[in-house]
Amino acid sequence: ELEQAIYDWLAKWNRDPQPFVWKATADVILDKVRRCKELSETAH
Repeated sequence: ELEQAIYDWLAKWNRDPQPFVWKATADVILDKVRRCKELSETAH
């Protein structure tokens, strides 16, 4: 059932594929990564 759903989705996507476009700049992405690392390294 899951496998068939994946194949169905792929078939639909392939009929009208759209390129992936990054919306965020590298600086924005790296800032988010830095914040997540800071949060995960804090002592609770």
